[in-house]
Amino acid sequence: MAEKIYINGCFINEYTFQDGGSILKLSVPRDSVDKFCADLKANATERGLTLQITKRKNPAVSQKSGKVYATHTLSVDTYVSNKPEPEDKPW
Repeated sequence: MAEKIYINGCFINEYTFQDGGSILKLSVPRDSVDKFCADLKANATERGLTLQITKRKNPAVSQKSGKVYATHTLSVDTYVSNKPEPEDKPW
């Protein structure tokens, strides 16, 4: 199994609403934007880039405020299918 490649420089938080719905918000601090984009480009293949958002077992909590600031992680999906690519690609 290949080692997991994490895309750093971003924070993903899940917010749950009273009606049971939820939303994921991805935040990239201004001083991390260049590194974040460079990591995305560095891991892109000729077919593009597929990312996975995974729920963390232990969300990160700020020691200063006690607020949860990272409930999920972002990583590169490195799975390669053995199936041939279709001739009429949708992209």
